[in-house]
Amino acid sequence: MTTLFEGANLSMPIQASETVVANMLLAVMDHIPCYSPWYTKPLRLRRIQDETQHRAGWALSAVTHRQWRGILEPLSIVIEQNIGLILAADLVDSLMNEKSTDETYIVIACRCVPRRVIRIKPMALANADIVCDACQQPFRPIKTVGADHENIQRDE
Repeated sequence: MTTLFEGANLSMPIQASETVVANMLLAVMDHIPCYSPWYTKPLRLRRIQDETQHRAGWALSAVTHRQWRGILEPLSIVIEQNIGLILAADLVDSLMNEKSTDETYIVIACRCVPRRVIRIKPMALANADIVCDACQQPFRPIKTVGADHENIQRDE
């Protein structure tokens, strides 16, 4: 979805459908090997500059527009009828791809001499007991380390 709708203005479904087809053609070209006869075929896209948002994109040339005319109108109707769904999918995708700002992890150790030390996320320790295979003792937290802080905890 992100690739297909990149640069598409959903408030203008006809233009959005052209952008989707252009992005689709560009995505396909990325997967055509250079020794294929299709590699040398021109895409017949034109580069456009959006001055309001200071970015460039791709649009269909007149020849490509005629070639894909049968798909553009139904696609624009589908985009117009499903704007909410497209925006929701984009939001969910961006939230799923967003990296967690909580980079906190804990350092745990067993009772072996010398200690065996593991660095894990706190949720992992909360969900299961982690037992050392050598001393058969559970690992216990010895410090919490985060992006902005380091907190040394006392051994039990």
